[in-house]
Amino acid sequence: MKVEEKNDLNEIKLRLSTLSEDITIAGEDNGMVIRAALEYAKGKEDAALDMYTKQYVPTKVVAYDGEIKGECDMNEVLMEFSDGYEEFLESINKRAGTLIDRYSEAVGLLFTILSLPKPYSSILYLKYYKEETVKNIMLKLHLSRSTYFRLHNNAIVNLNCALRRQMEKKGDK
Repeated sequence: MKVEEKNDLNEIKLRLSTLSEDITIAGEDNGMVIRAALEYAKGKEDAALDMYTKQYVPTKVVAYDGEIKGECDMNEVLMEFSDGYEEFLESINKRAGTLIDRYSEAVGLLFTILSLPKPYSSILYLKYYKEETVKNIMLKLHLSRSTYFRLHNNAIVNLNCALRRQMEKKGDK
């Protein structure tokens, strides 16, 4: 096996390891980021501003050393709060773009997996999208342990070939 092919297989295994997470855009925080970016793009800043204030607004005023509460100067704290909003918007948009790109790539990878012949598609689908254990996959597909691992390795090689064909088709257009 050539070094280039081995690197391709390692990259595919890495992409497969995050497939389920990338498709579901796991985490409440990621959903909030995308929602805030989409709302901001529509001209509605409420979602982004709410998210920013939840993360950065001072939650309680504590007097500075030696000063009585109410007489301390909060202007500096509030100025720092307002100065960071533009940077926050940029980071939200960048993060949302990254999440959407990962989602798009993961969906494309899943469609490619499903286009493989059985049992390759079944093994990769159950292992990386459904996140089934090897034991459960062996039981569902009625495979021995050695047969499972042989088919799994062949499935990854077939997936690599399918992805290369897709890249060549894109290059031809």
